Amino acid sequence: MAFSPLKLNCTSKAQILLLFSDVNASPMLCQIVRNVQQLERSFRVIILGDKSLQICKELQQIGIEPTLISKKSKYGLLFMLVSVMHQIMIFRPATILASGQYATILGIFSATLLRVRRRIFIRHHSNFHKKNRLRFGIFADSIANSMATHIVAVSKVVRTILIEGENVNPAKVILIRNGIDIKRFSGVDLPREKSVSFVHRQVNIGVVSRMTGWKGVQYTIDAFIMLRSRYPNVHLRLVGAPSDSYDLIRTKLAKLNQSDYSIASWHPDILGFLQNLDLFVHVPIGPQEEAFGLVYIEALASRTPSIFTVSGVIHELPHPEKYAQIVPFEDSLAIFNAMVKILEGTVPNRESLPPEWLQQYSLTVMGEHYGNLLIEVK
Repeated sequence: MAFSPLKLNCTSKAQILLLFSDVNASPMLCQIVRNVQQLERSFRVIILGDKSLQICKELQQIGIEPTLISKKSKYGLLFMLVSVMHQIMIFRPATILASGQYATILGIFSATLLRVRRRIFIRHHSNFHKKNRLRFGIFADSIANSMATHIVAVSKVVRTILIEGENVNPAKVILIRNGIDIKRFSGVDLPREKSVSFVHRQVNIGVVSRMTGWKGVQYTIDAFIMLRSRYPNVHLRLVGAPSDSYDLIRTKLAKLNQSDYSIASWHPDILGFLQNLDLFVHVPIGPQEEAFGLVYIEALASRTPSIFTVSGVIHELPHPEKYAQIVPFEDSLAIFNAMVKILEGTVPNRESLPPEWLQQYSLTVMGEHYGNLLIEVK
């Protein structure tokens, strides 16, 4: 099949194509769509996936019926590529915004071939491909970086990786931080006792993380096993999609009774989940492993007592030790000791996040930045 370049009429009312993949539910992407709705532009949303995805239902609730392209394995990339190119040729956008690795690879490549004037993707991952020497991932990053006209870095960590690690022209890279529903999180009152009664109730330790090695979930489980031997009524609640460390995690959990823990691949209400915890743990294994780490912001905004390593967006928080227990990377014993200190109330009460710092991570601010980017407001 031969494709001819698109001849686009790049007027002030130019059309916008939003292409999403590798996502189930996403308040952030839905907020971007809401802001695009307000731009007085013709736009279309394409999702690489099927109609069972939660994001499809979320978009329908705001009056958007996305176009679906079935997601195949990497061996079905050609089918998806042809489908994406076909949609671009039909809709004839002047701007494309891609989010997700499949959407980025297929969308930016197709848009370049078909001469879409503005080609933008959101860089959600950090140094994973290069650190793990994943040749296809490194190649795909290089192609996307070179073909895009703009790249959105979701944190300063990602911006540094793009510019210093992958030699991307700084003029291409735009920092737009991910966001949460600040109003909803700031509207809750979560009184915390200085210590926890271990006699009358279950004590909940929570993790929200995809089960991949660099997220460090395995170290939290080792720490929890130590804690469980000391306090028999603690319970571990894991939320996250299975990935490369899932088998290791299941092997470690086999040392416990099944009643000691629960696992879910997804939770529809992270704030509700955090509200039911006594302690939250998020411990990526290196300073650049986490590209952003939205759950850092969610845990801090909800004022849930937390244990963190410093990665991703936490680099942007001055003095993070004021707001959470900070532990070294890959250190189960340090996580265990921090758990004991928090649960026994032997650490000072942590401060609440400064409202002016937290505001920069609101969905509203994030959506406005994307709206401005898509209509070229500097």
